[in-house]
Amino acid sequence: MKSRFLLILLAGVCFGVGLGFLVLISGNDTVKPPATGSHLQDFTLKDLNNNEIKLSGLRGKPVLINFWATWCVPCKSEMPLLEQYYLKLKDKIAFYGIDQQETTNVIMPYLKENGITFPTLLDETGEVTRKYFIQGFPTTYFVDGDGILRAIQIGPLTVAQINTNLNALGIQP
Repeated sequence: MKSRFLLILLAGVCFGVGLGFLVLISGNDTVKPPATGSHLQDFTLKDLNNNEIKLSGLRGKPVLINFWATWCVPCKSEMPLLEQYYLKLKDKIAFYGIDQQETTNVIMPYLKENGITFPTLLDETGEVTRKYFIQGFPTTYFVDGDGILRAIQIGPLTVAQINTNLNALGIQP
């Protein structure tokens, strides 16, 4: 009886280890964080006017993507700087803020109160935030006109960081 129990236990452990190994190796290389020098995975999100914006539809023009939330204190301090660059460079680079799982009832008054006019996209389910492995807010992606990620900045941007990353995209601020 004891040897039968040990045999079943050993078979269960072997099955569990084998199953764990299969899970580990299957599909592991398909989910990777975005890396500079690589194409970003495409996404489609709605803006505050319910228009769909598709990243691949922006090809031909560099893109600045800023992941943020209304509850994020560093985001609030960074937004006026992003707004200045947006107003100055909106003909040369597409600016998009991607809000993290908040409603328009929360976002719209926040943007109005803070004088932010650059386009905001709604990541209602958090899918794009997860797909891009966003670990903290704000996080900003600088993407060239071919859809290749050229820089990632985690945390609030400084003037020097924005200028450096815009220069890497061929944009003189």
